[in-house]
Amino acid sequence: MSDLISRQAAIETINRLIGDTKNCKVGTVSFKDGIVDGYCRIRSELLALPSADTVPVVRCKYCKHSHPWYADRRTCVMWSETGVSVFNDGFCSYGERRDDE
Repeated sequence: MSDLISRQAAIETINRLIGDTKNCKVGTVSFKDGIVDGYCRIRSELLALPSADTVPVVRCKYCKHSHPWYADRRTCVMWSETGVSVFNDGFCSYGERRDDE
């Protein structure tokens, strides 16, 4: 399972370790320029990563581990053989989308 981290926290950690480099120009002359170049590349890649907000969430009503029960409720068999009552709009980290849609 992937870990979700804060992009901003990662950038702040790099800033703390290397020093906040506002000027991201590619340098090739000295060791310091190489560090700045590496920092700028890492920062650029971090900024390009998808936000955790874009992680797909599978609601219980679309999950293959749940079955209709009544009204806005379903029975989830992921947690118990007899099933656990869940709401249609609920979700958990084990949600897997059904194939029949």
